Amino acid sequence: MKLKPLSERFTPRTMREYARARGWALGRAQSRSGSPGLIAGHLGKSEGFDEALADFAMANADQNERDWRALRKAVRDGRIKMQAEA
Repeated sequence: MKLKPLSERFTPRTMREYARARGWALGRAQSRSGSPGLIAGHLGKSEGFDEALADFAMANADQNERDWRALRKAVRDGRIKMQAEA
């Protein structure tokens, strides 16, 4: 069964608690997801995976920068309201 929290109704405190719980659960799941030896054996000795991971990381960083610039512009243009936490 899947549950979808109504995050649009979360207070800032609830959102922080939810993010903390999700991060904990994801970290725990990932730490138990496989044996490093088996994973290394599956990946082999070529640099293909390393290169693909580096390419993904660079593309993701570039996208984050584009998203940040778009968000800042939307705030400056008044299309999005920003509220700082106290």
